Amino acid sequence: MGSPSRRRAPLLVACCAEDTMIPLRCPRPMAAVLTLATAALLTACGGGGGADAGSPGGAPAGEPGAPPTGPAAPAAPALVASSGTAATALVQWQDATGTGPWTLERLRDGDAAAQAVIPVTAAAGAVVDTGLAAATPYRYRLRDAAGAVLAEATATTGREEALVADWGAAQGPAQARAIGAQAGEAAAGEATLRFEAGTFAAAGTATLTPHANPLADGIGPAWAIELDQRPQQAMTVAIAYGADEDADAVEHQRLAVRQADGSWWMLAAWNHDRAARRLTAVIPPGLVPPADMTAAPSSPRARAAAAASPARVVIQLVRFVGVKLLPREAGVRVLGSVLLQPVAAWDVREDACDMDPGPLCVPGIGLVRRDLPITNNKAGYQRRWLLEGSTTPDPALGMLTAAGASGVVYRAPATVPATNPVTLRFESVHTASGRRMAVSARVRITEDAWVGPMTLSNSADGIGYYYDADTRWVLDPSRSSESVRYYRAQGRVTLHIESGACGLVPSPASAELGPAAGFTDLEVDEITGRYHLQLNAMWPATLRTCLGTPMPTSVGVTFDQHGSLAADRLRGSQQEGPIHRVWNLARPQ
Repeated sequence: MGSPSRRRAPLLVACCAEDTMIPLRCPRPMAAVLTLATAALLTACGGGGGADAGSPGGAPAGEPGAPPTGPAAPAAPALVASSGTAATALVQWQDATGTGPWTLERLRDGDAAAQAVIPVTAAAGAVVDTGLAAATPYRYRLRDAAGAVLAEATATTGREEALVADWGAAQGPAQARAIGAQAGEAAAGEATLRFEAGTFAAAGTATLTPHANPLADGIGPAWAIELDQRPQQAMTVAIAYGADEDADAVEHQRLAVRQADGSWWMLAAWNHDRAARRLTAVIPPGLVPPADMTAAPSSPRARAAAAASPARVVIQLVRFVGVKLLPREAGVRVLGSVLLQPVAAWDVREDACDMDPGPLCVPGIGLVRRDLPITNNKAGYQRRWLLEGSTTPDPALGMLTAAGASGVVYRAPATVPATNPVTLRFESVHTASGRRMAVSARVRITEDAWVGPMTLSNSADGIGYYYDADTRWVLDPSRSSESVRYYRAQGRVTLHIESGACGLVPSPASAELGPAAGFTDLEVDEITGRYHLQLNAMWPATLRTCLGTPMPTSVGVTFDQHGSLAADRLRGSQQEGPIHRVWNLARPQ
């Protein structure tokens, strides 16, 4: 083993800027790893998740920040390793001298002998090292052809498992495009793959096929980009979006590629061109998996051989949401309310580099699902909530009230508005750059009512009779609040008499519920779940026997019941001597 060369300290060419991951001249090196703590989606780097999350100096993933600048100039020999998953590490290297070939070694931290030796054929690149032990430190060394150690780096695997999602079915025909040793592009539909001279060794073919997006928060089609040879350097992929999409909403979307183990990795160097309506990201060669995703090489040496092979490869690419408004769709009854909160689906975790951002500091970063709330106010940003496009909406549409540090409470009006559902929108503008991000949700307002049957039966004196009422209890907004609600009954109550062969026939046998027939009142306490149900319906009627003798009388039914909601229903029964009452009311869906 040769002695280490004395070269300048490593520098990383991609870092997290405020609210977006873009190529920059970084004040400190940084790399991104996409991981999952729960089976949900991924998002973008936000510079630390910090100001909104409580950690220093950053913002939740996906918020707009400073506009992209040009890439950093190539640095001296460099090696950077980072990990946020339980079984993987992302290792990136570069050597401006270009005196290859090189060798990348992996060791358990503290061991002298390498566990794996990975041949490196390019002067710069990245590789996903898989099959590692959870919560374990690993050391990587980059050697030149003479065996001299050019650079070293360490990474400790995390405990969270990476998101694994099956690939979606094809949704359109495959479209073949020519590629070659010169600079060019291959485009089909919304997807474009761009490559510089020297990316491919010879003329060949790129085949692009649209697929169903397999991610729960995926946007638009996913794309399979199949290449008949392995790229030797980074490529750029661009996904266009249509005029019907809101550019403010696209601002927090990102791109990711699927790896051989089924995990998804976010593409780091990212840009959103509003004028061209296009998302662009850089794909390093190390994130391009073999074409056979189910038969990926299992050993490090076999993976390295596959990486160096000109054999067919496939890039499975998705577009996904990084920031969203929860819930995206909601329903609320009149006079009701719902909390809506903008969240970054991922938080960027960092270590002591926050306190000592020196040139040798390489923070271990994992994008872990947190549903991190985005605050209503933040220094350097202008933020606001809108209802149907207005910060001072018509009260007939409802009201908005800030929910503390993050989110808004929408309170529905007393009656269903003419515009239904209503659209709520949260906007965040980066003051220095003017970059705007927006998320929106729709809320449907429904009438508040209780619907169901009520019956009263009596078997006294050998004459059986019963009343049945099909009731609809309608909200009385003049007396109601969100916590205590009052209702009046509508419907019809009918008397049935069973008294043998020469039975009694009531006329009229039924009456409409309402003030003319008596008193109805339902009180529901939404806080305690207690209710008081009162129905007193009486009307004058004539009873006739089979002999034709009329008997003027009054008939009717009375309920005065107290109870508690059970499974969002008002139901119960009462036996009082020969009288049996039953009621079963529910809110319509």
